[in-house]
Amino acid sequence: MIALLKGVIEHIEGSEILLDCRGVGYIITLGVGHLQALDPMIGDNVKMVIYQLVKETELTLLGFMSFDEREIFKLLLTVKGVGAKAAMKIVDSIPADEIVDAIKKRKIMNFTNVKGIGKKTAERIIDALKNKKKILKWVDKWKNSNSNRVVSVKTPRKQIF
Repeated sequence: MIALLKGVIEHIEGSEILLDCRGVGYIITLGVGHLQALDPMIGDNVKMVIYQLVKETELTLLGFMSFDEREIFKLLLTVKGVGAKAAMKIVDSIPADEIVDAIKKRKIMNFTNVKGIGKKTAERIIDALKNKKKILKWVDKWKNSNSNRVVSVKTPRKQIF
């Protein structure tokens, strides 16, 4: 399983970047919000948290800004009716700590503000995840510290890892 990639951006097209990791190129799909936050340019050195999405006919690498975002994405995938696209839109649109807060406080509108997420799906997400141990752990964690952001370690191309 690929969990983290560090390399040089060689190409950007739509919501995908081609990351050269010491001679091996990986196509990583990012959400629009993550692309805007990262503001990638060809030649930038970046480190990205990765989720390897395996389907019957394809293998996709999804990029995240932190390990917490990836874990929340994985939890969202466990909710009936929430697929990878919807989970990615949620994580891309709402900061990880706000997702956890919305689940704990039943803030349905936080989810329905995401394009493609209706009231019933938002309620299913909240009901399915409100008592998960990981969610409860994150609530305590974010009360006492900052998020564990990894991405956007942008450095000039000439710098060697």
